[in-house]
Formats: sequence, structure tokens, C-alpha cells
Amino acid sequence: RLLAKDEQVLSIAGGTAYHPIEIFFGNGIFTMLYNRYALAATDRRLVMVNTNHRMTRMGHYLFQMPYANLRKISRGLFRTSLSLKRKTGGRRVFTSMKRAFSAQLQEVINPRLTTEESGASETAANENLCPACFKPLAPGTDACPACHAAFKRVGKAALRSLLLPGWGDWYLGHRVLGAMELLGSLFVWSIVLNLLLQGGAEAITVAAFLLVCYNGFDALLTRHMARKGLMLESRPREVANRNRLAVETA
Repeated sequence: RLLAKDEQVLSIAGGTAYHPIEIFFGNGIFTMLYNRYALAATDRRLVMVNTNHRMTRMGHYLFQMPYANLRKISRGLFRTSLSLKRKTGGRRVFTSMKRAFSAQLQEVINPRLTTEESGASETAANENLCPACFKPLAPGTDACPACHAAFKRVGKAALRSLLLPGWGDWYLGHRVLGAMELLGSLFVWSIVLNLLLQGGAEAITVAAFLLVCYNGFDALLTRHMARKGLMLESRPREVANRNRLAVETA
């Protein structure tokens, strides 16, 4: 269902796509677990499917990049990364790739690149694919207009992490990361409670500062994770049943 009936897969490879802030300021090794992708180059576009680290199970995000929107594809210094530069600006970079696979993808995609600019802005806005029906959607969409699947909201995830670090990531489906952040939250709270028991304006100020910094920073990281792509809140059948019950109740 992800590919059209007449769409032909020409090459498949695995790669990791992440922002450096995820490693240095929060997720560490978990960045590699949650940002693994299977890249399928077809005869008309590049499809990027988020998977688990071993690439045996689909993850959260689905993207496409039509060749009409690509200006240039290049490999990194050590030939283990792939950079996809859009005609409209910006790029997607995949690392931790096998050299043979990155070379094969480049060989498949390069002949299909065009110099025409028409349609580039539209395809750039519709790189996200609906996880339920695989229709191209603009980023920030709350529900799929085609199948009516509902997507998890960025603000909802960030607010949960602001109230309790790890809760937002658990909501996003990042169970291991959420559990680790919850453990970190317990450690921070033990320090905060110890400071509060000591009493005094200085101890209370330090406790409040520590709590605000930890919760606020985790909320920002959760917001970053939630903005990566569209994640299912509920599937089309669940949405239809909920709407039917609402109508019957009314």
C-alpha cells in the first residue's frame, strides 16, 4: 500500500537521520535507536520509512522526496552518508550507511534529477506521508483529510514533558527513552525535596531553578522529537467509531 501499483523499487538502503542536539543535549545513544530509516529509491521518488534499529519493524515517521524536488545528491567524506539537497532549500542527511548502498542510491537517483523548478515548492511541502493511508501531507497537519486519521500534537507532547519529564516521550511512543527520563526525573526530585527540607530562601531558589531547567529542557527536546513527522494518535476506524458515538449521544 505504501507504493503505487505501477511504482518500481530500484534500490534499498539503511541510514540514520538525526540532529546533533539530540546526542549532545539529551538522547545520547537513544538517538541511534529512534532515528533509523529504510530508504527505498523507486522510479519516481525516494521513500524514507522510520524503523527500529535492526530495520525489522516500522517506526513512527514516513517521508517521501520526489526527484522533481531534488537539486543534488552527494555522499560524505567517508562515503558513509548521503546528503539530499532540495531545490527549495534545506537538506536531509542520512549517516551510518554502508558505502556500497550509498553509492548505489546515488547511481540510481542522479540520472533522474531534473533542472526544472516547477512543482518543487508543492512537493517540498508534502514530504510527510500519512502513517495510515500513506497520502502526502503538509507538516503540522492534525488529521489526514483522506482517511481522517488523527495525529499526535506537538503542544500536547511538550506540555506533558513540562509537567513530568518522560511523560511526553512516552506519549510519542518512545517507551525506553521515556522510562529513562522518568528515572532521571525521580533523581532530580530527590535533590529538590532534599533542598526543600533544608529550608531557607537560597535552597528553595536552587530547587526551583533545578526543577524548571530540567523540566523545561526536556519539554524542548520532546517538542523537537514531536515535530519530526506525523505520528498516529488514532486510526481511521477509531476516529469513525468515536464520531459515530458522539452523534448517537447527541
